[in-house]
Amino acid sequence: MIATRTDQQAPPPEYRGAFGRVGPGPGQFAGPAGITVDARGQLWVADTGNDRVQAFTRDGKLVRVLAGRLKAPEAVAVDAAGNVYVADTGNHRVAQYAWWGGFVREFGTGKLAGPCGIALDSAGRLLVADPGHQRVARFDTRTGAALSDITEKVGSPRGIAGDGAGGAWIVHNGHPADGDVAVARYNADGQVIGSLGIGRSRAADVAVTASGDAYVTSPDHGRITRFDTTGSCRVEFGSDALGAPLGVAVDAAGGIWVTDAGHHRVVSFGG
Repeated sequence: MIATRTDQQAPPPEYRGAFGRVGPGPGQFAGPAGITVDARGQLWVADTGNDRVQAFTRDGKLVRVLAGRLKAPEAVAVDAAGNVYVADTGNHRVAQYAWWGGFVREFGTGKLAGPCGIALDSAGRLLVADPGHQRVARFDTRTGAALSDITEKVGSPRGIAGDGAGGAWIVHNGHPADGDVAVARYNADGQVIGSLGIGRSRAADVAVTASGDAYVTSPDHGRITRFDTTGSCRVEFGSDALGAPLGVAVDAAGGIWVTDAGHHRVVSFGG
């Protein structure tokens, strides 16, 4: 069953602030896309237009920059050991870095076409949105070896979030069977076990809370929608503060972090 919007039941989260501005300098952005929060609470941002990934504290202090080998990266994921995985979109590969910023290796070269979403599942496997091949690929993070795809066909996949049970929520931007489906949930065997609809708005990314609620970004409308575990819309927010929200992440305390590509910054909301 496709879950679509219902009457809002919860108040919007509090706007807490933002950091960053347009430019090529340290701590500046040019169309930031994917964002994730690591185990230490640091924010990692795919600074797509500047061909780099930047890491920040939650108060916006720059911690680290990964650059020099990347071309228009659109997404980033960090495992429990601090290893950083970058969807190196323009180079059609995944780049892995150590926690301190040193380049480790690349994988997926020759097997990916414009990877633009990345996440880790509960088994530690890397999930990569591969829109050029209409699939979500899986890789062994220990060896870089390609594993079986999570699905056979996905219409232009983009953002991904692991669901904690070996499956994933995957944003569709192609032509799913029903035009109202924005995000579909797949189990580890590639079967669809849930879906979220936001009308015919284009979705960009999805993040899942510890309780199983999902946040979905809609850049064309400058908003974020929160869905509960039944697929019902709990609240929409952000249209007054955001230009083009692309990436979304949720920290351990429930705080919401959004990359606002339209204003070249990172925005924070309360959980």
